[in-house]
Amino acid sequence: MKIEITNQKQCQQLGYDFNQPFSLRLREQVLNGEKILRIVPGRRIVALSRWRNHQLIVAKLFFSRRAEQHMRREIKGTWILSRAKVATPSILFYGQSAV
Repeated sequence: MKIEITNQKQCQQLGYDFNQPFSLRLREQVLNGEKILRIVPGRRIVALSRWRNHQLIVAKLFFSRRAEQHMRREIKGTWILSRAKVATPSILFYGQSAV
């Protein structure tokens, strides 16, 4: 059964035992989480997901008070690795969810 995440409070209440498929609306797209790879309760979810209903990706979802700061740090780290010619995945989307 897939869970629809509709607000930030739902994310913050997820515990270590959460490992169900989920969906989350991002502006014009829906992110479909298939498998939780890591969860830090109250802060972050890393999940194997489908982007635009077909491309398999790893999604990092930040939802703490400092979510924007953590997201910026992640983007900066990816940029630094890329400039140093270290193979790193591209960032397909960053921003806030629709919820």
